[in-house]
Amino acid sequence: MKKPIHKRWWFWVIIVFLGLGLIGSFSNEDTVKKEDYQKLEAKVKLKNNEIAELKDHLTDSKTNIDKLKDEKEAIQDKLSVYEEKETKIAKKEAEKLLNSAEKTLNATDLDKAKDFINKNEFLSVDSFSSQLDSIQEKIDKKVADKKQKDENAKKEAAAKKKAEQEVEAKRKAAENKPPTIKKDDGDKKIAEKAPEPRQAPKTNPQPKQTEPVPKSNETVTTVFVAPQSGKKYHYSSDCRGLSRANAVKTMSKNEAIASGYSLCGFED
Repeated sequence: MKKPIHKRWWFWVIIVFLGLGLIGSFSNEDTVKKEDYQKLEAKVKLKNNEIAELKDHLTDSKTNIDKLKDEKEAIQDKLSVYEEKETKIAKKEAEKLLNSAEKTLNATDLDKAKDFINKNEFLSVDSFSSQLDSIQEKIDKKVADKKQKDENAKKEAAAKKKAEQEVEAKRKAAENKPPTIKKDDGDKKIAEKAPEPRQAPKTNPQPKQTEPVPKSNETVTTVFVAPQSGKKYHYSSDCRGLSRANAVKTMSKNEAIASGYSLCGFED
């Protein structure tokens, strides 16, 4: 019968060798781990130093940042005060120009206001859009009204001129119209007499002129009239009836009768 394996000598020899190997192995692992730990510890210290330096830099940077923020806020406050002041001045000037444009309703004045608002950095066209549109509408209406007024004036002038031309044409036609004649006994042509206008009563009647007067059967081709002093025609330019005449002109007797003239009383 065989002996159990744990009772054999060589079994225990193997156990001893295995134990020694394990002990050596554990001893080497501890050595390696210790060296690695020391290296890691050195790295940690180095990183801690770097972190400390960064913290110092961060502290300084934060201080500088806070300082810059304070300076920025101070500058912004000054800018706000300046912008508020300049905006107020610019608005006042813009309102002045717009009021002038609205008063004159002149396109040039409105363009001047628009140009000022567009070029000013403290103003916006949108802020004045309603006022600009209102003034522009008024200017457009003024221009349209003036155009219509000019057209009406031209029409009235043309109508007046036409009426004057018609009156002048009628007057010339009346002057050039041949006299109406009728045949009397002996085939004499006698123009129809127009009714004589009333004359003021003579307070101091004077004797008639002694100069010869043409007979009724004599033919007189030319007589004298004073259009501005009455409706009488005269055979002689020296007739007493022409003594106060402003202007004397000559025409044929028939033409004088056709125009409503009758023989002067001094020459009957």
